[in-house]
Amino acid sequence: MKKTLLLTSLGMAVALPATAATFAIDAWSGLSGSATVDATTGTTQTVDGITATITGLDSVADSDGLELRNLGTQGIGVLNSDTDETNGNINQTGRIGTTQTLILTFDQDVYLDKIYFNNLLTTSTGDEIATLQSSAFSGLNYGTNIPGTNSQYLEFADPGSTQSNVDFGYSGDTFNINTDSTNNFQNTVRFGLDGYDKVLVTAGTQIFLGTDTSDGLVTQGGWALGTIEATAVPEPSSTALIGLAGLGLILRRRR
Repeated sequence: MKKTLLLTSLGMAVALPATAATFAIDAWSGLSGSATVDATTGTTQTVDGITATITGLDSVADSDGLELRNLGTQGIGVLNSDTDETNGNINQTGRIGTTQTLILTFDQDVYLDKIYFNNLLTTSTGDEIATLQSSAFSGLNYGTNIPGTNSQYLEFADPGSTQSNVDFGYSGDTFNINTDSTNNFQNTVRFGLDGYDKVLVTAGTQIFLGTDTSDGLVTQGGWALGTIEATAVPEPSSTALIGLAGLGLILRRRR
């Protein structure tokens, strides 16, 4: 009886799912307060043994140099100059503009569980669209959806927002979030719910986080990258070692 209980307990321990690691906005290296870091060098954060790295690009970087900036509780963005984009609004400086991209990688295989976005903006002429592109997104069983028909895409950070205000799309290797008439919309996108594929991101695989607009003009606000959640993929060898240790203990007790 005791041996059976031990084996059952061992099996339960092995079967327990890993806990998601939360990468907080205010915990990226070198980005405390209003500090900035070189976008090429980037910033890192390690949670539960998983190290994530963010770097930045801008196709029209100016002589001021390109940096990453922490917008406090709002998220991480790309800082190109004192006034990003055409609206000249200092409050938008450091967000992710039309020509700018954040690149997210992990140092080990993970499942991407959740990404929070801040300040998707709608102007009088068009909508701002957050884009997520990666080879890790190829061949998944997602389709273009309007929130409300499938819950695999979203968990609204603002419960007062209505689902009809945002369109979520997926095609090829890209997810996108279209504000669709909502101003300064904030939301969290979740993956792998309701039977939809988990998003496996192997070590070093790049996720490109950018923005687009439905009117083809530059963004007037830009958005920022917020909290990220990812779960480490268990190594088969580790699971096997746990099983062998348990078996050895059982055999020892039999003697």
